[in-house]
Amino acid sequence: MTSGRWLERFSSAKIAILLFFAIALCVGALPSYLRGHLPSTSAIDPVQLKSINAIVDDGLTIEGWDNTEVTTLKLGSYTWLQQTIQANDTMPYAQRQALVFVHPQKSPSGTSSLPQTEWSDIEGVISRQGQAKLDSWDWLSFEAMPDGTGGEPAGSIHARFYRVITARQTYAAVAWYDWYEGGHYSGARWFLADLRAQIAGTRRPWAAVVVLIPIEVRGNIEESRKLAMELAQSVHLALGDAGLAEAAP
Repeated sequence: MTSGRWLERFSSAKIAILLFFAIALCVGALPSYLRGHLPSTSAIDPVQLKSINAIVDDGLTIEGWDNTEVTTLKLGSYTWLQQTIQANDTMPYAQRQALVFVHPQKSPSGTSSLPQTEWSDIEGVISRQGQAKLDSWDWLSFEAMPDGTGGEPAGSIHARFYRVITARQTYAAVAWYDWYEGGHYSGARWFLADLRAQIAGTRRPWAAVVVLIPIEVRGNIEESRKLAMELAQSVHLALGDAGLAEAAP
């Protein structure tokens, strides 16, 4: 057997072994996740959960933006922060207002510890303005930073970027689950990130985030992409300052 074929078979064998262990790990852990029973290899500090949940009442401090209204929004068994913000004089954008919704992880275990139906909850609120149409689906990807010091990025955030049209207003929307080392629109991606964090002993809470930027009626959301990305990253940094980036015990 040539060395090339041997190496090819060896690489294939390694991939097969890795896939086997990945499947075995997921098959063993996923049912517990779905039941809300998270493995206890790395606990989330209750003080940290309390800190991140305080934003529901206190609001976020977002660089470049002033708070004009901070209130809470009850959706079923979930409580969200609903925050209206106004760009201050340091922001060069024509669009000067936005809405920020945040639902932080409520407990270290049980169903309220898992990201689940947040997006449909918020879509229901938007629909109160009239039947909402969601379209122009795309993605926003930006770096997740552990703090505002300009250090190395902790990871990446992949947020859903889409248009929301109601009878009264059109929005450019950004939605994602945020955690210390990154974020994603998909709850499945959170599951894998949380599994890795448990193995490493670095578990931290998550928060569901939706940002709505009012635009022209049936306007093109691409014109708001740069603002949406910068505002989403500012919200991510604000969540870190509020407790999402605190070190695990």
